[in-house]
Amino acid sequence: MRVGPDFQPQHESWSEHWSSASIEQVTQQATQPDIRQRWRIFADPNLESLIAQADANNGDVKIAGLRVLEARAHLGIAVAGRYPQVQQAKADVLYSARKRSDGFNPRSGS
Repeated sequence: MRVGPDFQPQHESWSEHWSSASIEQVTQQATQPDIRQRWRIFADPNLESLIAQADANNGDVKIAGLRVLEARAHLGIAVAGRYPQVQQAKADVLYSARKRSDGFNPRSGS
């Protein structure tokens, strides 16, 4: 909590040199075991073979994401014929809204 603009926190010199076993245990970084190949603890050749097959046949996340996008695009193409074509409607509106210089109006046929 600040008391004023010239507030200075107290500095105790004894706290820099004070230590205990529990403080050192908490502040030390524990070395973590490498868990990327944790299945090797079992020393099972069948498990090793299955994991090797999975690594060889599984693509990464980018490939899976691209396959999802590709499938969605195929689905969009497959169902596109079920709905009115917006592009054609836009073209008809744009064409009919323009008037030719000779006075021809495509809606009236004159």
